[in-house]
Amino acid sequence: MAYSMPLTTAICYTSPDASSFSKPKHTILIYGATSYTARLLIDYLATHPERKQFTFALAGRNPEKLKKLVDELHRANEDGEEGRTEWIACALEDTEEGYPKVAAMVSDAEVVINLAGPYSSHNAELLEHFYLIFTANADHNIAFHLQGETFWIKEMIEKYDFLASKTHAIIVPSCGFDSIPSDILAYQSALHLSRLNGSNNAEIESSQTFFNAKGGVSGGTIASFKAMTEVEPYRIKRAMGEFALVPAGASRGVSSIGLRPYYSSPLIPAHGSFFVMGPVNTAIVRRSWSLFRSQQQLATQGSAKVVTYGDKFTYSESQVFDKRGGLGSRVTAWVVGLILTISLATLMKSRILQAIFFRVAPQPGSGPSEKTLRGGWLEGTNVSKASGNVVVSTFKGQGDPGYWLTSRMLVESALSLTLSHRQLSPLAQQGGVLTPAAAFGGVLTERLNSRDEFEIETMTLAEWREKKEGKKNI
Repeated sequence: MAYSMPLTTAICYTSPDASSFSKPKHTILIYGATSYTARLLIDYLATHPERKQFTFALAGRNPEKLKKLVDELHRANEDGEEGRTEWIACALEDTEEGYPKVAAMVSDAEVVINLAGPYSSHNAELLEHFYLIFTANADHNIAFHLQGETFWIKEMIEKYDFLASKTHAIIVPSCGFDSIPSDILAYQSALHLSRLNGSNNAEIESSQTFFNAKGGVSGGTIASFKAMTEVEPYRIKRAMGEFALVPAGASRGVSSIGLRPYYSSPLIPAHGSFFVMGPVNTAIVRRSWSLFRSQQQLATQGSAKVVTYGDKFTYSESQVFDKRGGLGSRVTAWVVGLILTISLATLMKSRILQAIFFRVAPQPGSGPSEKTLRGGWLEGTNVSKASGNVVVSTFKGQGDPGYWLTSRMLVESALSLTLSHRQLSPLAQQGGVLTPAAAFGGVLTERLNSRDEFEIETMTLAEWREKKEGKKNI
């Protein structure tokens, strides 16, 4: 299996020396750089307001595609020798010779963003070598996934969480539309409730997130779903449920309401249907809950606060298709929810339907038009209830959630750990296979809020209602 090249701006081919580890040359390495999402990410990096504070390199599997990408980037950045970004290229194969090249590639970067998927397919063995090298080398300590394969995340936790924590390496799965909005919303609500309580414990009893979004379907997400239908059933089964990613031996707490066609909250009010990414996002949020709970003793250390959600914490999320409220919204949520759950269950059991679906669905590497990219949007509303207090957190994004917003969330996640590392919590400083909330916390919230595409807010229920009423009167 061929892997290809890290790139950088002087459009030159360089063969890295794999014989030893040295100080990272680049801040960020993007692996899977020829994908559709990667190109959006690269364009965002190239024009980022903090561009002078970091460098980035690209890597991928196909040398021809990478060379074409380098040429295109070179033509788009004719700004003189001093302003050009450096690109490095290195072809890799799944052979004995390929292993040291993976080591060299990783040693040349401080942060690795892995966009190559689906992760459970034929490239699994080399990727495991990749992470083993990565976690064994403490100087190169951060990796990101863009993916939603829960069983793969679970297996990576089991294999590399302990080693990563011992070397202070940080591996963060699901750093895009799945599962940053879900994880950050629950975290922001917990943080606000803990402040209202005057302690580190938010004492949340129920936390619900309702999503409303417009955008294209991600070919990468379809590929991940396809991978789930092709792996051994036992691997899927052992990674099912909200507690699937909770550390081994940790308490499982109070079970949430589970998967269902219809969800509602009388507090906002809102009526939601089954959300296809809900099971993955819920598992990530539950891992955050467990990680913060286990690190409670570190809450007073470091420059950032470690908040706990509470022993009675429960979580659910859904997708809203009708925001009008009342009986119409309730009926719509029920009908759509039933259709989605029945359709998904039928699809998972029928090989014929799967073959038809995967043939007509968007393919990996494809993406929506520029109009769809910029015309999409995301609205996430989390309502969290504790004894005597209710808070509402909102996550708004302008742009296609699966592509446009995801590329920006990935970049700001990477920069949270590199440019703002000292502001992170002791939990993040310790390392391991973490979640977006555990790794980035409020640092990512601040970074996203500084960008025009995002608006993240948290307030009491009374304040939220007052703000909503004020908008109606304008």
